[in-house]
Order: sequence, then C-alpha cells, then structure tokens
Amino acid sequence: MKKAETYEGWEKTFEKAGISEVHIQEHSFSNGGFLDILKDEGLVNTIKVFGKYFTRGEVRRRMNLIDATFKQYPDYFGYGIYSFRK
Repeated sequence: MKKAETYEGWEKTFEKAGISEVHIQEHSFSNGGFLDILKDEGLVNTIKVFGKYFTRGEVRRRMNLIDATFKQYPDYFGYGIYSFRK
C-alpha cells in the first residue's frame, strides 16, 4: 500500500520528532462477518446489504474485493488514538 502507515510507523515518526511518552490505543477494523455487520448496521440495513450482495453481481464483486484487501493488509486498516508528552 502506498503512503500508508502502521501504528509502529507512527510511533517512530513521533519519536523522531522529539515526542516522548507515546501511548497508542489501536483500533483495528475487522471483517468479522454477518454478526458484526448486524451489530454495526442493524437488522434493516443488514438485510439491505445482503439483498444487494446476493442479487447484484457488481456489488458482490466489490464487497469480495474489499474483503480480500482487508485480509491482505490487516495492519493498515484501523485507527489509532495517540497521546504523548512533548
């Protein structure tokens, strides 16, 4: 992935800038499947998502590509909360 950074990369960047006591809360995005989609989207939206997945080939291909990308680059999908002392 171009110009993407891992949590460890950000930590090194902060340290190079003279920032100390870096604390990172990592929050990875995962593709946990049906139950996670249901929890995040609710019942109605989950039905809509899976309805489109099963009836529209272009949606199915795009979702499969997204799923493969998440699996290929798990360290690059998520967000971090960084706190530090200068």
